[in-house]
Amino acid sequence: MSAIDQKRIAKNTMLLYVRMGLIMIVSLYTSRVVLDALGEVDFGIYSAVGSIVVMFSFLSNTLSSVCQRFFSFELGRGNQEELHRIFCMSLLIFAVLAVIVFILLETVGMWMLNNKMNVADRHDAAVWVFHCVALGFIFQILRTPYMGMIITREKMKVFAYVSVIEAVATLAVALALQHAMVDKLKFYALLIFGIQVLVMVIYYAYCRICYVECRYQYYFERKRFTELISFTGWETIGGMAIVARNYGINVLINMFFGPVLNTPRQIAQKVYMSILQLQTNFYMAFKPQIVKSYASQAIDEMQDLLCKSIRVSYYLLFAVGLPILLETQFVLDIWLKDVPNYTVLFTQLMIINGLFDISMTPLGAAIQASGKIKWYSIFYGTIMLMILPISYIGLKVLRWSVISVFYIPIAVSFFAQLSRLYFAKHCAQVSLRQVWHSVVRIVIVTLFAVTFPILLSHLMTDIPSKSVTVLSVSFIWTLVCIYLFGITKNEKKQIKSVVSKLIGETIKVESYDKR
Repeated sequence: MSAIDQKRIAKNTMLLYVRMGLIMIVSLYTSRVVLDALGEVDFGIYSAVGSIVVMFSFLSNTLSSVCQRFFSFELGRGNQEELHRIFCMSLLIFAVLAVIVFILLETVGMWMLNNKMNVADRHDAAVWVFHCVALGFIFQILRTPYMGMIITREKMKVFAYVSVIEAVATLAVALALQHAMVDKLKFYALLIFGIQVLVMVIYYAYCRICYVECRYQYYFERKRFTELISFTGWETIGGMAIVARNYGINVLINMFFGPVLNTPRQIAQKVYMSILQLQTNFYMAFKPQIVKSYASQAIDEMQDLLCKSIRVSYYLLFAVGLPILLETQFVLDIWLKDVPNYTVLFTQLMIINGLFDISMTPLGAAIQASGKIKWYSIFYGTIMLMILPISYIGLKVLRWSVISVFYIPIAVSFFAQLSRLYFAKHCAQVSLRQVWHSVVRIVIVTLFAVTFPILLSHLMTDIPSKSVTVLSVSFIWTLVCIYLFGITKNEKKQIKSVVSKLIGETIKVESYDKR
């Protein structure tokens, strides 16, 4: 019997895409409203100060990944009692972590805010924002084991509902911000903190009611604790690297160029993260199945799922990213009232970096499933961590421009993906030959998909409807190239079967309505 539940993957993926669509629309509009209400300087201050706090998120992100790995592994083995024990120990570890992080934030974080950050003449407001974001982050840490259990149980409907509630609440805050008669930056930070508390309460209540294993009882086993901490320790290196790339760069921009340039970087990151949700939702649906298939020793099925995941991860980001790359200015003009300087270029470079980075992400899940992560974490994490010191030296010593901090991650990511390939083969028995076939398909699709829209864009220079035409044509042409060159014959048969079934059901419904 197959260890991989294809129907559940498809169902969960669809649920997550509905969630993503709603959240993308709401969050992009919310960002526009908040930027308009706060102004470029206060928006940049919130982004920069928040980055200090989020830089500590590598700890919670790492433990979240570890929890999901161990939860999925025990579910794959069908061991409910051990699952309960791991959850209880994980919750205890997260509580201790929350205390440690809070102490670090109120000491190291406050020192950094007071001595290194450029917050213009808004220091009091920046301190208020810092405390609100720090407390909100503590609640994010505490909710992680509960959210991890929901994802591991593949109850994506619940995850989708809570995410939509959080997005709508954030929009309500943004709309209220326009009519606030107090300091808007302080008011915004306080209400966002309230939303974090609300989300934590929802996750806690649901898990405690629905899952017996989420009802905490004190449990401690030294052997299992050591295994969790050891796994966490090595994963922390990779987590630190990701945070350094995503948020450390934001701090460097603030230190060398001030809060004004934090704003275009934050907007670019918002656009990129919205697009990235396409891949993230897909990966979230696939990852538990990858771990469970490895736990049940279904290696061939895991290999097939990995290759599909690699290709689809890239295609999802590329299909939406290419049209935006070609018409970034047009898209930003529609979204924002006034587009800050550098926003277009920052957005384009972040999307390109994402294309380098994202396709090999599923290999990380396979390596995690094997449990042999020590040397992988050391090599991959060390390579990615080099982004921050190289960027600092470039800005401080070599006097590079702000654009350099976007080129450096692209170059470093290339070498990081090579390390993933090496360790996937030696740790998780992944066939590099099959992975290479997927990479070749990706390259072919990219070359064919890019050529025609670029030529079209140059030919339509003086035509008023150029931007809309290029956006539409590039998206459709990319889908055609993916179907022609990017998928296997069996996958084409599956697509034809699904489309035929949908057409048949539509015809039946129309025939019934006419009666």
